[in-house]
Amino acid sequence: MLNDLRRIPVPVAVLTVATSAILTAGMLTVGSAALADDPQPTAVGTVPGGPPRDAHAAAAAGAKRRNTSEPHKRGAAPVRTRGGEPATTNKAMEDQGNRGSSGSGSLPELVGQMLMSGMDDTIPSRALLNRVRRGEVGGIIIMGHNVSDRLPAAIDQLQAAAHAGGRLPLLIATDQEGGQVKRFALLPPSQTPPQMGAAGATAARRQGQATGTELRRHGVSVDLAPVADVPAGPEAFIKREGRAFGASAATVAEAAAAFADGLERGGVIPAIKHYPGLGTASQNTDAAPAHLRTTAAERSAFGRLLSDSPPMVMVSSAIYDDIDARRPFVLSPEGLSSLRESFGGVIITDSLTARALGDFSAPAAMAAAAGADILLSAGTEAEGKAMYRQVLHAARSGRISLSRLRDSNQRIAALKARLG
Repeated sequence: MLNDLRRIPVPVAVLTVATSAILTAGMLTVGSAALADDPQPTAVGTVPGGPPRDAHAAAAAGAKRRNTSEPHKRGAAPVRTRGGEPATTNKAMEDQGNRGSSGSGSLPELVGQMLMSGMDDTIPSRALLNRVRRGEVGGIIIMGHNVSDRLPAAIDQLQAAAHAGGRLPLLIATDQEGGQVKRFALLPPSQTPPQMGAAGATAARRQGQATGTELRRHGVSVDLAPVADVPAGPEAFIKREGRAFGASAATVAEAAAAFADGLERGGVIPAIKHYPGLGTASQNTDAAPAHLRTTAAERSAFGRLLSDSPPMVMVSSAIYDDIDARRPFVLSPEGLSSLRESFGGVIITDSLTARALGDFSAPAAMAAAAGADILLSAGTEAEGKAMYRQVLHAARSGRISLSRLRDSNQRIAALKARLG
């Protein structure tokens, strides 16, 4: 499907610098990133006039395409002594890597590339721009409170900060499902998911392409859609909120696949969600812990969608008693490794700042160790910063292996390159 992505020109300067940064990976040794905010940041600005600079094509300039269909290497874990403690921590090795976000960066860079942070206002704070420039953020999630006529300039500032720091372009994501969940109220899709499901694949694909085209024009590169959950009955919240394409696995899979294909034709990466399915949940699983079981209908729908090798899958924060009754799926090594067996793309978490995860003191570190690639913080900038520190601490102590971080960085870099 990604063969249909449009190529969008970028300034020659951006293309040249990004090419140089990627081609020199393995040659430039850099120190670890500072954790404190830089009081004298490098100035970043906006491009006068016109739409925001789309820096994503720069990632494709020199990046080697990788085969992301390879199953994740299982068994990667910190080397431990006979007493069970980590033998050598990653901190001793964190400055041996090279700049570049293809899996060979320093430890702070590897962690930063995995973080997708929220933004507090309609423009990024100075602290957020500094963190982007230092490589502590790899993506930004756009919520409803971020959307205004200032957003194009804000996204351009963020991408300019990444460029100034020699980083790959940021992934800019939003939730644009249609119906109740549209962060950009005035943009497509003009139909709700149930309407698209009833109208058929052609209509869903057309809606997806219109949505992708408009989102990309506004600087967004990832749509956290479509929903592939199959409601088990009218009491399912996904049904009540009008977010399901239909009531059967066949309808949901067909419409979701078509909408995702349309998004890619419009130049935006889709994220199939919420694996392995929320069709039996009566309440939104972001709000409180939920114990569910997988269903045959959702296994069928997600199985069909995964067979098309989608670029990204968002995983649920519910607990599935038939998979791992102790932990939410998003934090479960058993759950994420089972997904990785049939999926080689990028695994993104549902928001790790959700109240449903409140019983876990370090959910971002747990998700990273379990196998998630992108750690989503849909909360405040401060919450995103805390997540970064949490994962970096776990990586330095050896609780998250260096190979685990590099695997995720390789998949993320390949995704960014394919956006070109």
